[in-house]
Amino acid sequence: MLIKDNLLFMDENTQATFAESNNFDPGLQVRYIIIHYTAGSSASAAIKTLRDDQAPNRVSAHQVVSRTGEITQLVPFDRVAWHAGVSYWENERDINHISIGIELDNEGWYRQIDGIWVSSFGTTAQEEDLEIMTHPKHENPLGWRKFPPVQWLTALEICRALRVAFPNIEDVLGHEDIHQEKVDPGPAFRLDQFRAVLFADQSLPEGEVITQAAKVQEYKTIRESPEAPIYVNECDKDGVIVRYGPPPVLPDRHPASPLPEETRVKVDRTQPDKESGIKWSLVEVKSKLPGFKKVAGWVNADLVKGGNRIKSPAVLYINNGSIPKRETPLHPAKSLPAGTHVRRLETRKGWVLVCTLSKIISHGYVYAWLRESDIVKV
Repeated sequence: MLIKDNLLFMDENTQATFAESNNFDPGLQVRYIIIHYTAGSSASAAIKTLRDDQAPNRVSAHQVVSRTGEITQLVPFDRVAWHAGVSYWENERDINHISIGIELDNEGWYRQIDGIWVSSFGTTAQEEDLEIMTHPKHENPLGWRKFPPVQWLTALEICRALRVAFPNIEDVLGHEDIHQEKVDPGPAFRLDQFRAVLFADQSLPEGEVITQAAKVQEYKTIRESPEAPIYVNECDKDGVIVRYGPPPVLPDRHPASPLPEETRVKVDRTQPDKESGIKWSLVEVKSKLPGFKKVAGWVNADLVKGGNRIKSPAVLYINNGSIPKRETPLHPAKSLPAGTHVRRLETRKGWVLVCTLSKIISHGYVYAWLRESDIVKV
């Protein structure tokens, strides 16, 4: 296989089937390959969905590979396909603009109901066609549809051709690696083995196709609350998804912080942060605080009642001439227990966005920001 004019060719003269999708943007800068499964009944059904430009939620991918190895290209490799969704990887967001998406015809996971294996969309399968495995994002084992060797090897040859055409390709990832809700291509694909063969530029020993289980790169937490608080990545506010970056660099907390409830204060001025709408009050503390003579700084204005008393314990920030910027909210879980295994998704200025590889009691799988110094590689 080879790439010519951003299209896949099986050889010098034979172009792979091309069925153009209008669901794309210009300006692709290729750095990653993302492997998906279609979670549908057939390759043709997936192609129809990926070409539908009238759907409420339009999607696409660059390639679809059937279970018998037939390849259909939908989007040229210089265009952005819409396959990744809300996605993160290391310091990157919106992975669509830096990746090629390959969809493999595969039903995905099956759950056993009354002794019958049933897919997420209602079809059934025999147990010998499945691998019973546990995904890090699922609590219990599921049946995962096996990938035929011809399909796996076809995807490998496509990726090899892409590496030749785009030498800046850094890695091949699963949709599950970059999107917090996705689980494809799932453990039956053996992405670690696929990656090893692709980047080693070597052939598989005869008869040794996808035989080893995949393993994600894991980290673990080394501290917990109150020394290692975690912060919200995104939340639903009145039906609108609000996404947060890592906590901004705030002024240092005053040594007298937090101010106890009912602390008497004098408000010098109140000023809103235009970005977040949070109002901040510059206050002088009138109550006596042991060990301090004169205390002043910024507090959240909502925590000052009647203009002269703190109504609940309030963080006091040193006044360095400007108001504090928006605070990323604490995650409802507050912290992760020491030793929690996580996957690292993004890094920014000493903070990492992680997802837990097991459920946290009362919170399920947690996606949150925490300090980079609070995790170590397993």
